[in-house]
Amino acid sequence: MDTVVEAPNVWSIVFREYEGDFVVGALAGLVTQTHRVGFVGGGTTPVVRRIEAGYAQGIVHINPHIGLLSDYVGAFDDPLRGRLLAETQYASGADVIYQAAGRCGLGAIEAAKSFGRYIISTGADHSELAPSSVLTSRVKRVDNTVYDVIDAVAQGKFQGGTIHSYGFAEDGLTLAPFRPEVVEVVTPEIQARLRQIQADVSSGKIQVPIEV
Repeated sequence: MDTVVEAPNVWSIVFREYEGDFVVGALAGLVTQTHRVGFVGGGTTPVVRRIEAGYAQGIVHINPHIGLLSDYVGAFDDPLRGRLLAETQYASGADVIYQAAGRCGLGAIEAAKSFGRYIISTGADHSELAPSSVLTSRVKRVDNTVYDVIDAVAQGKFQGGTIHSYGFAEDGLTLAPFRPEVVEVVTPEIQARLRQIQADVSSGKIQVPIEV
C-alpha cells in the first residue's frame, strides 16, 4: 500500500491522490474570501509533498493570485502542534486550510472551530467533528483497494508482481458529502463546478503534472 514492491507474490497499490487534492485546491480557491489559504502537513513524506503539490495546482487553476501558506508539523501524532500551526495561518489571514497531518489534523480542525474559519480534511470524513467548519474531506478508499485484493485471491485471479493505480475512476478516491451547515459556502453552483473539474481531472482533460 502506497509503495511499489517488485516481487512475484506482491500486489502493489498506489493512489493518484493528486486528483482529489487538485479538486479540493479548486474548492479552496472558489470559496476563499481573503485570497489567502493554507496547508498543514504532517511528516515531510513524499506522499504528503504530493498532496500539497496537487492542492497548490488546484488553487492556481482557479486563481493564480491566491496566496498559499504552508507548514509541516514534522510528525503525524501531535494534535497540539497541528492546532498551533493552523491558528497561526488563520491569524495570518487564511480562511481555508487543507490538512494532511494525521492526528495533528485533529488539532487543526479544532483551530478552525475556534476561529470560525474553514478546513478541508483527508483520510476519512471528519465533518462530524466540526459540521460548520469542515467543508469536505478527500477520502482515500483503502477499503475498496483491499477488497479488490481479497476478491482476486478468492477468485483465483491474484496478480503478483503488478502495480495497481487508484483514483476517482477506480473508486480509490471520493469527496465526502457537503453537509447542510456549509451549503451557503459551498453553493450548488460551486458543487457543480467541482464535479466538472473532478470529471476533467479523472479523464485527463485537466493534467496534474506531479511526479508519482
